[in-house]
Amino acid sequence: MARKVRITPCDDFNACFPRQRIARVTIQTQDGQHLVSPPTEARGDPEEAVSDDIIREKFRNMARQRCDDQHCQNLEQALGNCQSLPDIDALLRLM
Repeated sequence: MARKVRITPCDDFNACFPRQRIARVTIQTQDGQHLVSPPTEARGDPEEAVSDDIIREKFRNMARQRCDDQHCQNLEQALGNCQSLPDIDALLRLM
């Protein structure tokens, strides 16, 4: 997929950096149609922090592509408590 991605700088967006981190995405479909997003700021910047609930939901959506629900729950719990683990081995075994 990386071979199909092209990054093109935009002078207007670059002029706003680092105060704002803006991007626009254009997807060209197989039939040649262009789908273009509006200029969008990245979520999760220090100035626009996302909630823990949003981070957890994103984790679940990504993890469910590879794990069943029980494994996702176990992994989420281990990650949420990783600061209290005596070592990282138990966490790594879940991955």
